[in-house]
Formats: sequence, structure tokens, C-alpha cells
Amino acid sequence: MDEKLTVMLGLPEEMGFPNRADIRKDAERCISQKAEEMLSASWQDFLYQSGCDTKSLLPMVRRSEIRERAERYYLQNGSLADIHFIPQISLEASFSDAIYLLFLEYGEQAAEKIARQWIKRNIPYISQQRILYGCVRDEFREILDTPNDRIHKIKHLIQALNETRHKAVQVILCRKKKVIQVNMSVEELCNPKGYYFIRGCSQKDRATLERMFGKTAEFRIEDIQSVSYGGIVLYENVASRNAA
Repeated sequence: MDEKLTVMLGLPEEMGFPNRADIRKDAERCISQKAEEMLSASWQDFLYQSGCDTKSLLPMVRRSEIRERAERYYLQNGSLADIHFIPQISLEASFSDAIYLLFLEYGEQAAEKIARQWIKRNIPYISQQRILYGCVRDEFREILDTPNDRIHKIKHLIQALNETRHKAVQVILCRKKKVIQVNMSVEELCNPKGYYFIRGCSQKDRATLERMFGKTAEFRIEDIQSVSYGGIVLYENVASRNAA
């Protein structure tokens, strides 16, 4: 119950108002949904009426950021349908008593009006986000259409490691027909970027890694030939094995 508003209006204690925080959350959810529906149905109209210059509508984004987002969706088992801009409208700084009462009386109509106002005030931001998500969706589609993309190996490895309860595994690395076996923690191998560095290896293994991969001793998913535990193969890179 909103006790402050009840006292301010001089109402009896037993006649309280619904909790303000709960109403605000419902209002934010309803407004965001209304905004999404309006953008889906009438975005071109909003865009045309805004009169915004083209430069303000375009996102400043690097290709690497687009790729990173697409890979994240892929590793999280996302789909093309998941990749689209969804408005998340907050009323935290503007949920006055007047808006609170407005939502109590005219919930859906109030949500539609505020959603429309929010869209009109945020045309450049919305445009930038819609274009960005479109680029990410195209990159995600390219990943799905490219069977030999390295991200498929990364996902396969992470899935295999997530299914094991072991904390450390044996890894066979191969580059330029040189092969080495090292022990690695599962945590170190679950790297979504597909680049690895062994923190706790012996001096002998460290020296061998440096000879194979350079002073930093960093290696890539392409260098992993297999991952196993107790003789049971958890992951195998067939292309790397054939090249050995």
C-alpha cells in the first residue's frame, strides 16, 4: 500500500493504494510492450515525421562489436527470431504521483500515450539500435551458413566441457605438425573467444609452449587437436588431427 499518498489525500488507513513500486513495474512493462508494437507497425511513419538527419540515425559501431554480439547469441543457443530491438522503458526518474494515479485509472491508454511520446523523443536512438540489431542478425545468419566458422568449434568444445564434472582435462595441441600434450583447467578452456593461455603449467611445458606458440604461449581453438579425460575423448578437431 502507498501509505504516503494515502495520508496526503486524507484517506482512511483501511482505504489504501496499491504499492507504488509494483504499479511502476507494471507500467514500465506495459509501456515497453506498447512501444514495441508501435515500432513494429508504424516505424516508417515515426521516422518520416521526425525530420531527423540521416547521420543521427546511423550507429557508430565497429564490425568487431557486431561479430561479438552475434557470437554471443550463437553460444547462448539463440535464434534469428531472438535478435531484434526491444524497448526497455524506465519510469524510475519520472514516476510522479500524477502518473501513478493516471495508471491506476487509465492503465492501457496511459501506457500507449507515454510509449508514443517516448518513441518521438528517441528516434535517433531507436534507429541506431534497429540498424545495429539488423547487422547482428545478418552476422548471425552468416555464422549459421558457414559450417567451417571457428565459432562452431568453440561452441562444440564448451558444450563438451559443460557436460563433464571434471575440473581439469588433458589437451593435445598441434601446430605445424608439432604436437604437445598439456593439462588445463576446464575453466581456462571455456573461453568464448577461442584464445587460450595456460596459467599454471610446469616450466618444461611452458618452454615447449613458447617454442610452439611464441613468447606469450597463447594458442587458438584451431590449435586444439583433442580434449580428453582418463582416455575418454571429450572433444576432437578432425581437421587438426588430419593435419598432424
